Amino acid sequence: MHIKRVDVSLLLLGLMYSVHCLARPVEIPTLDDLYAKADLVAVIMPLSTTTAPDKLTSAGPKYGARDPRDYQALNTRCKVVLVMKKSEELQGWRTNELTLLHFRYAPSIPEFNGGMFMYFDLPETELNMIVKGDASHPIAQDRQPTYLAFLRRAPDGRFHPITGHYDSETSFRVLATPQGGAIRYAVEDGRRKQKGEANHDGPANGSQPIRSETNRTSSAAGSRR
Repeated sequence: MHIKRVDVSLLLLGLMYSVHCLARPVEIPTLDDLYAKADLVAVIMPLSTTTAPDKLTSAGPKYGARDPRDYQALNTRCKVVLVMKKSEELQGWRTNELTLLHFRYAPSIPEFNGGMFMYFDLPETELNMIVKGDASHPIAQDRQPTYLAFLRRAPDGRFHPITGHYDSETSFRVLATPQGGAIRYAVEDGRRKQKGEANHDGPANGSQPIRSETNRTSSAAGSRR
């Protein structure tokens, strides 16, 4: 019996492409789109989370029905730090707190290509945001995490993520206090020096060299993960 040898690398490559083809596309709305669609745009500080009896039965019109036993509803009580937009229906809404309904997976329930459920860090939490690939130099830190939230109000008075419950994470942006800028500038300049890149622009009209700020903003882009 003759058995053909198969190149393992080709098998792995085929598997990677197969998994990639099965990936669920998730739309990440722009801030402008989120702002336009939301009833409420606010900076919120999550204070406490309790379970709720609500059921998640659908992943939205694109992805169909879901078994509600796979998900756990949560009510998160939030302090309203700053209101940036209120719809006409909310003009009479006056409160410094709100309740947000969102979901997570039920314990020990996995799902391939599943939902992007929002997770909230509650105070007191040591929240660190870092530049990808440079975990030793955090760019921001906070012990009382706040979030920019894009929400719609439900008839029962609670608020829901504007992008729906299955991909609720895309309705929020984490906020934190910047710190360590002086150290990061020094680190960046040191790396440029090692690579032989110029750290300064040329002198103008005989003056002292001016430090280049080109692309400084990109070095401050980070994520929670």
